[in-house]
Amino acid sequence: MNIVLMSGACVVKDNKTLLLQQAKTARHPGKWGPPGGRVKDGESMIDAALREVKEETNLDIKIRGLVQAGIKRQSFSDHSILFRSAQAKRSKN
Repeated sequence: MNIVLMSGACVVKDNKTLLLQQAKTARHPGKWGPPGGRVKDGESMIDAALREVKEETNLDIKIRGLVQAGIKRQSFSDHSILFRSAQAKRSKN
């Protein structure tokens, strides 16, 4: 079974959390969640979270700390997903 590493960020501004809705063509269409996705080979979990937020929202963020101390494992027939989230704040550019 393959293990797929996932990373994401909880983007918070003015006590509001950014959530994105999954596309109709996604694995879970219409579901809401934080920006995130697969970790590329050789990429850290933090770098993956930063890249995914930029790709999905065009926001530049800074990681403030860890939100989820554990790692969530979701198993499917052909792969398992390990997911870790970080709390982030928007960069002031």
